[in-house]
Amino acid sequence: MALKEKYGGQLRYIFVKELSVVDASPWQEIQIIEMNDIASQQGIIAKGWRGFKMEEQEGKQLVFYGSKHNRKAANS
Repeated sequence: MALKEKYGGQLRYIFVKELSVVDASPWQEIQIIEMNDIASQQGIIAKGWRGFKMEEQEGKQLVFYGSKHNRKAANS
């Protein structure tokens, strides 16, 4: 939901978990961004995407973002 600088320059990730969602994957689209790409993360958050998971893959820290809106349908 947000990525803010806190605690003496450290980044603070704020995630949202919707408890009322029955579907295990409510996202229409998912985008994965490396944790060190702060500008891309802040940009996608500003567009309404929400972070829902952090994971390490092949030595890289990744943040998963989801959107409930399908861009193709929105542009039709």
